[in-house]
Amino acid sequence: LSPKAISSRKEAMRGLTVELIEGFRAKGRCNFTHDFAEQLPIRIFLRLVDLPLADAPKLKHLADQFTRPDGSLTFLEVEQGFSDYIGPVIRERRGGPGDDLITQMVNRQVEGRDLTQEEAENLCTQALVGGLDTVVNLLGFVFAHLAQDSETRRALASDPRKLDDAILECLRRFPVVSDSREVIGQCEFGGVTFRSRDMVMASTVPIALSDRSNPEPMEFRLGRQARRQYLFGKGSHTCPGAHLARVELKLVLEEWLARIPEFRLADGCALSFTSGIVATVDPFELVWDA
Repeated sequence: LSPKAISSRKEAMRGLTVELIEGFRAKGRCNFTHDFAEQLPIRIFLRLVDLPLADAPKLKHLADQFTRPDGSLTFLEVEQGFSDYIGPVIRERRGGPGDDLITQMVNRQVEGRDLTQEEAENLCTQALVGGLDTVVNLLGFVFAHLAQDSETRRALASDPRKLDDAILECLRRFPVVSDSREVIGQCEFGGVTFRSRDMVMASTVPIALSDRSNPEPMEFRLGRQARRQYLFGKGSHTCPGAHLARVELKLVLEEWLARIPEFRLADGCALSFTSGIVATVDPFELVWDA
């Protein structure tokens, strides 16, 4: 997931991006979520972890139940589902020479010792959940906005040099991920008593969308002098996939706007949203003049 490693895969990622867009461009419409946002990041990530594309629906369902549970599975059933899937993969790749992400993780040492099976499963599950869900939903928020913000969309299509700044604003304006922490000792904060092993969700939304952090925070604005956001965490809790997410977002904006610079929400399309550890725009349709 390092910049050097991602750079070596960038053109393959670009090729897949173009292939997906060209697959529906002439039709003049697409279900953005199903036809694109759930396709590109998931295919890219499954290549990184060297898992079959045919397993994507099963893994995406488990990831969704992890981040936005609908009650169809208990949390223990979700954990068991991931363990049943990833456990044999880990055992097979222990000691292997592969350069995929799973092989690299499970064969590294921590403080001079090998990972236990449980630790390896937890790490791989976390990687799968992040890789199969976060960028999917970030793309949904970005394109739902651009479909309605013709001024920004046209500015980016006419001058790709603005994309880097636009990506920073996308990451600030659409803080889709919330952090969680486990309390390690009883304490009191804000009049609330926290006990050991309580779980605390720390939403990233108030940081990015507070007047104290960013002037007129609800406005999507290019050229901000400074931006505060916490989407990818900080310090030792920084998301290791942050660089991959930025590269994916930039590739999508470059290739989509070069081919479909004018698009809008389909007539009668009313956006709706689902919250959770990772928030999402529910599936929506885009249209354009073919």
